[in-house]
Amino acid sequence: MSRITKIFLFFIVLAFLVAASRFVPAVGIPLDAADFAGGVGIGLLIGVVIIWASERGSHD
Repeated sequence: MSRITKIFLFFIVLAFLVAASRFVPAVGIPLDAADFAGGVGIGLLIGVVIIWASERGSHD
């Protein structure tokens, strides 16, 4: 796994934690920020899939 992939995965987990924190009543995350974080997490996840596919194809 490349370094850039690990960085992407770190930010995916961070974005999904922010998005999931909207369901915790004690955390005051605005709904717009949580929705934005979820969208960013999904976008980064798609980026990781593209990176993995390109890395896999380059070894053939």
